[in-house]
Amino acid sequence: MRIKSIRLRNFLSFSSVDLDLVRSVSDDPVLYIISGVNYDSDSEDASNGSGKSALIGESVTYNIYGKGLRGTKQKVRLNDMVRYGSQDMFNEVEYLINTDDGPKNLVITRTKQYDGSSSVSVLIDGEEKTKRTKRLSDKDIKLFVNILPEVFSQVIVYYRDNANLLSMNYGQRLDFFKNIIDLNIIDDYYNKVKDFKNLNEKYLDRLTYSYKNIEEIINIVDENKGKYKSYLESRLLELTSKLDELKCREFEDTEWLESSVKILDKEIEDLDKRLLDCQSNASYVRKSMDKLEKELKKIDSLVDIECPTCKQYVPRNHTERISEQYKDELSKLSARLEEILKEIESVSKKKTEVAKSKSELREQLNKINNDKVLNEQSVKNVQVEVEKVRKEIEELESSSDSGVDKSKYEKKLEAIGRAIGIRSNWKQNLDYWYNLFAPKSLLRSAIIRKYINILSDIFDYYISKLYNNEILSKIEIDDDGQIDILLYKDNFETNYWQMSSGERKRIDIAMMLSLYEFTAHLNPNMPKFLILDEVFDSLDYPGIKAVTEALLDVQRRHRIDLFVISHIPLPIEDIDSATNVKHILVVKKDKTSRVESVS
Repeated sequence: MRIKSIRLRNFLSFSSVDLDLVRSVSDDPVLYIISGVNYDSDSEDASNGSGKSALIGESVTYNIYGKGLRGTKQKVRLNDMVRYGSQDMFNEVEYLINTDDGPKNLVITRTKQYDGSSSVSVLIDGEEKTKRTKRLSDKDIKLFVNILPEVFSQVIVYYRDNANLLSMNYGQRLDFFKNIIDLNIIDDYYNKVKDFKNLNEKYLDRLTYSYKNIEEIINIVDENKGKYKSYLESRLLELTSKLDELKCREFEDTEWLESSVKILDKEIEDLDKRLLDCQSNASYVRKSMDKLEKELKKIDSLVDIECPTCKQYVPRNHTERISEQYKDELSKLSARLEEILKEIESVSKKKTEVAKSKSELREQLNKINNDKVLNEQSVKNVQVEVEKVRKEIEELESSSDSGVDKSKYEKKLEAIGRAIGIRSNWKQNLDYWYNLFAPKSLLRSAIIRKYINILSDIFDYYISKLYNNEILSKIEIDDDGQIDILLYKDNFETNYWQMSSGERKRIDIAMMLSLYEFTAHLNPNMPKFLILDEVFDSLDYPGIKAVTEALLDVQRRHRIDLFVISHIPLPIEDIDSATNVKHILVVKKDKTSRVESVS
């Protein structure tokens, strides 16, 4: 899957975009360097806010999932995607995909009209493939793209403000890993087996009950019409009583359960917003720390030299005083970051607890509803049985024969016995699969551990590549499902959060490339592109060069397009001349962005 073209109208800061990229799925991969100029900004970095991220990252993520780049779990209001001052919006991306029938063009279009309505459409080679409803269209898109949004935001798109695997807590890491290896399919199997197992056991109980009844009938029916009639009348009374009981059965009121689920949904939504706020605050603090660290380096370099601006000698005590102020501010920011991270962990834990409570309530609600359905079915079954017994009594009363033929009951008993045997065999098999797919089964543990070891080897490769073997790594999982990401420097374990912003950036890139490499081996239909937003921030020149080499290495081996969004120039002189490089310049003026040039 490659991006062929992007067509935008009134999307975010763009009034109009018509951007053609590749022509066919077999074209050589391209390194796209997206830079920008924001004439509306007075900041030192005139690139920020120009619309670089909106052109590729935002447009593609929203096009596929209807969600924002800044975390694909974020609920994006449609109006947030519409350019300020406009009432309509058009987002269309054409992809080149490989299918069993050869290369095809996939076009996904999302729109908002003047009347406030919205639409989603999917076309394959110009033919409409959706049911013309947003829900079903989104379902079709998932089939074509074949990658979950949670995985897409970690593996295909690098965005600096998004949480990555290293910054997630243990529960989030495990959930993400289950998504990336599609272990959730085992959950589906487990739930289906569980439902079938319960249903089979109900049928088995019913058959066993019928078997005992017929055995009793055969024992009674011994050429004795009167005794058998008495049995049938007793049986009719029993069934009638049971029918009355079933009809009068009361079930727990579900209204409060449904209301509680809605309340918990709202609480989860609030916690998600709080998490986003915390992550945004953490990102702001990290950026502030990075800026202070840069300023501190500048101040330290001015010791015993003349100021480059005023050409006057810079007194040592002056630079030391400013340096101490910066260090004090860095210390405060570090403490603040620690508080935010603790809050993130606390909120995440709370969300997990609320989600668990919601799941329990939902399970209780489903049980009550299932019990109602089963009760209704039982009423119907007993009604049928009542009519059978009444009919048999009528036939017996009208019969002149003094005897009762029990052969039909013996045949029925034999048939039910065979059915019990079949259902018993099913029970054994279902018990086996139920235990195999269970949440804490050995199968799950073995699968996760196997893939964790593979990812660990790939991650160590990229860490070594980006750090010239100065840092080693290992990813491991314990028996409780806790995934640890260990880093070693000079043979000593080191903490990710205690590293400089530049060091963390390299590790983040190593993780993203590892996840892409890992996922590409699992999913041959992976999107053939990577979107990297401000991937060179906080890196020195050796770091930029190392990351560039790693990206180009992935591009060559997997033949993918790279979209590098950056205000920092790439070391073009170090890039192989055979690499197909295209520059895209985005310019923003008077609050409107446009693609200035593609070269």
